[in-house]
Amino acid sequence: MFGTRAQTDKTDTADGINVAGTIIKFSSKVKLLGVTLNTALSMDHHVADVVHSCSYHIRALWHIRCSLMMDAAKIIAQGLVTARPDYGNRLLLGTTARNLDRLQLAQHALTRAVCQAPRSFSATDLSRSLHWLPIRQRIDYKIATITHKVRQTNTPVYIASLINDYIPSRTLRS
Repeated sequence: MFGTRAQTDKTDTADGINVAGTIIKFSSKVKLLGVTLNTALSMDHHVADVVHSCSYHIRALWHIRCSLMMDAAKIIAQGLVTARPDYGNRLLLGTTARNLDRLQLAQHALTRAVCQAPRSFSATDLSRSLHWLPIRQRIDYKIATITHKVRQTNTPVYIASLINDYIPSRTLRS
């Protein structure tokens, strides 16, 4: 059951729900297609899971980084670590700055691991040298790409029906 805290407090969730004679208990979070959703849809649990998973793979990359060439390290980093925050990042549009900052810190740690740089180095400059967009810009880019594809092809229809052309109320000189 999803909703605001005030809405979910009004509903009795202690007993669960009866489905075909079986009582199913409510859960505070559920994993659906790899995205962890909580009752308030705050994405806190999802971001925590992604950061935890990224941290594990970043530590593993640090252990083998000295025996890898730079190009191989970038490919491994993008395949194993960068793909995790990118999966479902469209759902992070409008999430809290705290969640985005946590993901950005994970990306900075990955950047330092790939470049074999100490924590004192600026991860922003290193990310620029690797041509990696920051997390916020990655989300915006993904939304813009989807919108462009929908505008060009009108598919999928369920998204195309939500996008309307801007028609000004009066003629503009521009």
